[in-house]
Amino acid sequence: MQQNQSDPILLALDEFPRLGYMPAFTDAISTLRSRNVSVMILLQSLAQLDKIYQENGRKVIMDNMHYVVVHNALDNTSQKYFSERAGAKTAVIKSRNRGSGGATSYNPQSVPLIRPEDFATLKQPILYAYNLGVTRVDKAYWFKNNRMKSLVNQG
Repeated sequence: MQQNQSDPILLALDEFPRLGYMPAFTDAISTLRSRNVSVMILLQSLAQLDKIYQENGRKVIMDNMHYVVVHNALDNTSQKYFSERAGAKTAVIKSRNRGSGGATSYNPQSVPLIRPEDFATLKQPILYAYNLGVTRVDKAYWFKNNRMKSLVNQG
């Protein structure tokens, strides 16, 4: 590690909305990254952020979260947001015209990678990783992993 570079710090803010409005937070999260500080917020719903930081503040906060894990999303706004954040793929849709000789056509159509309504019943969490994309992940239970338990016990 270079002399002028500080040790990495993880600032984990559980139940983030309960901390209330912090005026400097939306500016700080982008600046902290350059200071080797990663910010992790934990919350139940995007609506909680909207209530405290308004929609524009929520957008700034979420745009600066390079890693997002979603266990489920029950409100329509969150479902739509996470579906759009996941992106879309092009699927070829086959259709058959029953008239005029039964011609078959193939048309490309944009389809969400994860439909909004799927977020209400996720069996596996969804991970959004900056520059890597989106994927389903398995839950990791540190207390079921001997290596992780030993790391915790070292502290």
